[in-house]
Amino acid sequence: MAVTPTKYEAFCVDHWGYDAAPDQKRSLVYPLRFKPLATLLIVTLGAALHLPWLLIATGALGLVGTAVPALSWLDQLWNHVVRHPLRAPALAADPSPRRFACGMADAFVLASGLAFALGWSVAGWALAGAVLVIAGTVVLTGFCVAAWVYVKLRPPRAA
Repeated sequence: MAVTPTKYEAFCVDHWGYDAAPDQKRSLVYPLRFKPLATLLIVTLGAALHLPWLLIATGALGLVGTAVPALSWLDQLWNHVVRHPLRAPALAADPSPRRFACGMADAFVLASGLAFALGWSVAGWALAGAVLVIAGTVVLTGFCVAAWVYVKLRPPRAA
């Protein structure tokens, strides 16, 4: 028996760009938070332990996955490892709003790592802090500012 999502849950899935049936949206609510959660944990670890190489690698690999969705290491980790014990659905390649949001986060993570590596600690913390706040918001609420901005700024589709 499928569980109907709340209006807010449906909004969150929709603003990520997923075109899913109402009964499928409920099952996507938490899987869609995996990538921001992993990013949040990695950035926290990289910044707190002063590991710029971890931030640089995470940001660079994330940008590769944004450019070529089949190479998204976090999606691969979710689809092939994490989801199985949770009995959660696999995720398809990211739609445009989510790719935009992930690409923005990955660029900030990479820039943060480079700033720390160059000794620019204030810039590194500012960039990492932005990622932590935005990813934390996604993890806690399901709402992604970057995906929402993408949807609001793109031109309307012709009918």
